[in-house]
Amino acid sequence: KKMADFKDIKYRDNFLTNVILRIDFSPVLELVDELPKNFQKEIKGTFPKYKLEKIFELKKSIKKNGKIINDERVYPIYFFEDKEINKRISLTYNNIAFEFFKYTNFQEFKETANEVIKQFINIYKPGDYSRLGLRYINQINLSKGNPFYWKDYIDNSLVYVLNNFIEKKENVARNMSQIIINNDDFMMRFNFGINNSEFPSKIRRKEFILDFDCYTSDFSEDSILSCLDKFNNEIKIIFEKCVKKKLRNIMGVIDE
Repeated sequence: KKMADFKDIKYRDNFLTNVILRIDFSPVLELVDELPKNFQKEIKGTFPKYKLEKIFELKKSIKKNGKIINDERVYPIYFFEDKEINKRISLTYNNIAFEFFKYTNFQEFKETANEVIKQFINIYKPGDYSRLGLRYINQINLSKGNPFYWKDYIDNSLVYVLNNFIEKKENVARNMSQIIINNDDFMMRFNFGINNSEFPSKIRRKEFILDFDCYTSDFSEDSILSCLDKFNNEIKIIFEKCVKKKLRNIMGVIDE
């Protein structure tokens, strides 16, 4: 089977804890001074829960006399959630993010996100965009087994240093690595390893993270969905390179 074909594999279960779409844009001052009432009205059927919080931005500037001036500004951040809190929208004056905490498939995610984005663009018309990102965070937690033994679960290349250069694995508290890939029209940041939920204690749990983040500044309103398709396909292919037979068996490959 060719590696490119792996993007067509589907699973009954997954280890995805967060799937996030985020769009950054030039500041919309209306979102600083006014509540997003019209936006809430359009999405309320799917996202009935609402809450308002504040974010603090600290900017430092140095005057000619060398004196440091701290300028702290407070901005609203609006959250909209579904009844079960499986999906969330966060909205600020310069970005909107859409997040699934229980992810089933890309088609559902894309369709729901597309409806939210259309309503947002129709109301606020930001026009000038700076970043589009799609992120998949897989937190693989297994109830039993040696926390350092990932053969037949995770490709050996992702744990090579731990297996071949660390003599006393029992003393390791964290083992994370990062690869950044430049695909010309978009970037991928890939973080992987044993993050250790009990850090700084020594690793005792069988946990592994596969965290993929694709992003670009080269897009328009009309190309958002095609970018998401491209990001999803690229992440899927690399994910399948990372996982091995035992992990696929746990997730349950769906035969179609």
